[in-house]
Amino acid sequence: MQPLLTCTTEELVCLLSMCGYHEMAKGLGESMLGEKTPEAWDAVIEGAAHQMMLKGIWDTEKAERDEVPLGDQWQRFTEQYAESSYLVRFVDRVKGQSLLFHQISDDQWFYHHVINDVIHIFAKVETQKAYNEVDRFFDIAASAKTVRQEFVLTPEQFDRLTDDEQVSPILTELSAVAEPPSISAFEDFVQDLAEQNWTLKNGSAFQIGDQQNDMTISDLFFFLPAQNGIWLVVYEIENGKQQVRLTKTSKQEWLQTSEVLFRNKVSTR
Repeated sequence: MQPLLTCTTEELVCLLSMCGYHEMAKGLGESMLGEKTPEAWDAVIEGAAHQMMLKGIWDTEKAERDEVPLGDQWQRFTEQYAESSYLVRFVDRVKGQSLLFHQISDDQWFYHHVINDVIHIFAKVETQKAYNEVDRFFDIAASAKTVRQEFVLTPEQFDRLTDDEQVSPILTELSAVAEPPSISAFEDFVQDLAEQNWTLKNGSAFQIGDQQNDMTISDLFFFLPAQNGIWLVVYEIENGKQQVRLTKTSKQEWLQTSEVLFRNKVSTR
């Protein structure tokens, strides 16, 4: 895969600002760089512009004519990125990295790898190659044999699992209503969770409205690598009540769950 652009957050904010996507630029900048005064943002844009000149992205002649100071290629890139109406995102907080896919057309996406909220690597990929990039990003080894396990928690119990001191109380609550296989599955999950620093990875999809920062989540699942499989964590409705189902499954099923996020994309025809 040939990278299209590698830039800093400041440079990406500058690109968006120069092309008129001010609200999106502000939202991205504040989410990654924190809130700043107008004077501080001006300094960020000026510093980023200097770096973009070195990369050949900034068009000095256009700037002198009071035009958008970017080559046509970079204006088109920024417009496609900013106006994408569907986003798929995968997050690995342990690595401090995210992998995003911004839909360009029915089968083409911007691959967008974010490292420590500082470095952004862009490329164009087709859907099938996007699946491969997700697999490569997480680099989860396939287990020779996966023994399927499953248990169910309430959303409130699942939220409490971020605190290891809540494990025993949740186990007590679960023991009062669940069968032994579910108790065993919970104990195995907690052990795997502890080995991953009590942090889950996740995949999600967003519909993006006409307003630049108007995003609505349409799909979300969590997952956790285990010694002999991958835990899939999904919210569902059972008998009119929301619950969280945690299932240890194979790498293949995890990949299929990830692929669903791409299949639910927006039609551009």
